Parts: sequence; structure tokens; C-alpha cells
Amino acid sequence: MNIKLSTKNVHIGKLRHQLRQLGKSLQREHVMPVITIDGPAASGKGVIAGMLAQEMRWNLLDSGVFYRAVAYVAQERGVERGQVDLIELARNPPFFLCRPAPWLPPSVFFEGRDITRFVRTEEIADIASKIATIGEVRGALMLRMLAEKNTPGLIADGRDMGTVVFPDATIKIFTVSQLEVRAKRRFEQAMEDKGEGSLLGIMQTIQMRDRRDEMRAIAPLKPAKNAIIIDSSQMTVVETFCHVVSGLIGRNEAPLHSVTK
Repeated sequence: MNIKLSTKNVHIGKLRHQLRQLGKSLQREHVMPVITIDGPAASGKGVIAGMLAQEMRWNLLDSGVFYRAVAYVAQERGVERGQVDLIELARNPPFFLCRPAPWLPPSVFFEGRDITRFVRTEEIADIASKIATIGEVRGALMLRMLAEKNTPGLIADGRDMGTVVFPDATIKIFTVSQLEVRAKRRFEQAMEDKGEGSLLGIMQTIQMRDRRDEMRAIAPLKPAKNAIIIDSSQMTVVETFCHVVSGLIGRNEAPLHSVTK
């Protein structure tokens, strides 16, 4: 999803300017600053992470794409969960990521094919969630995620970016949203992409994935202790972005306070 921010809105224009100034300030204070955005499926973290990265011209890490790509290749090759081959796929992935700019979402290529649209499906996302419970897989992919940290800074989107992968991140955000709202977002996306979808089915899938992510023994889904909590249930994407930016600015000025809706 590519959201363009209006340059005519005075409030948004001011926030964009403040965000860029914040980026410059963080770059002066830290060698390679990191902003993490964690949260459950369809809570808005991916879209907001992309918007922040583009506005700040920082590197963008979509951690989920690594798990999804492994899930897709495993499905293509008939590799079952728990097999040694699955761990080997994570350690030596046969796919590669390509992006026109560091702040843009990557395309995924496997055996000369662009598989990006396939790794974004709900089916692959569900498989990826199951694979993410395997410690050896997480460990191997975490090394690749850490390698994404580079100057001038990193926006990292995932489920354990602020708690496990980048525990010393400069600023941490955790997005939440009501289950019904998240299911509707995914349903509308499915209708736009494929022209079909089941709202109830998507809701049940997200609910099961939430439970799996929150209950897994390794790197469970939860907000970091010092994270800014953003509830996007009643907000548009642009409103959420503005709320996040305000939270980032406030946290940088007063690091002991969190922002909630």
C-alpha cells in the first residue's frame, strides 16, 4: 500500500518537517539509530513503517518478508515443518530481496521469478507464523535482519523487533487495533488483490495467529516495556501516521513518557 501525504495540509506539512528534523537529530546522537514498530497482523505497522522510512529516507526492514519467503520456498519444495531442510532454508536462503531504494519495500525473487505477490498471501502468512516458532529458524533469520542495520538509520517492522532483535533501539512503537478492524482491513485487501475473500475466515485466521504469536516460547509477541503504544482502531492510515510521528517527537523530547490513544 502506497499512501501519499498531502503537501497542502498545514498540520501534516509541519509534522513531516518535524519528522525529518527528528531524523537528523537522532543521526547526530546515534551512530545508526533504530526505530522499531511491532504489533499483530493488520495493526498498521507495515504501512506506517514504510511511510516513516520514505519520509526520513532511512533503511526499511520488513522482517515478516523473510519468514514468508522461507514459508513459500518450503511449500514449493515440499519441506515439512521441523525438518532439518527447513532450518537449512533459513540459514542459506535460495531467495533474494531486491529494492530500488533502501527505504522502499523489497521484491522477493526465487529461481528467477518475482514471488512477491505470492509471499503476501494469507496462506503463506499462516505458514510463516508456524515456522516462526522454530528457534533455529528465528536465529538464522535474525542474523540477516541485523545486517539490515545501516546508516543513516533503520525503521524495523515486525513482532519482536523492539524486544529481541533490536532491544537497544532508539525508539520503540507497538501498534494495536481491534480484531474486527484488522480482519476488515485484510478482507478489503484480499478483495482488492483477488476479488474474493471471507471476512469470517480471515478473522479466525488472524485470531489463531495472534494466539500462536503471543504464546510461543521464543520471542512472543508483546510490547517492549518502554514502547509507545498506538491504537489505530478508530484512525485512518494518515491519522495513525500523524499520531505515530507525534509520539516519536514527544518520546525524543521526553524519553520517560509513552503515548497512548
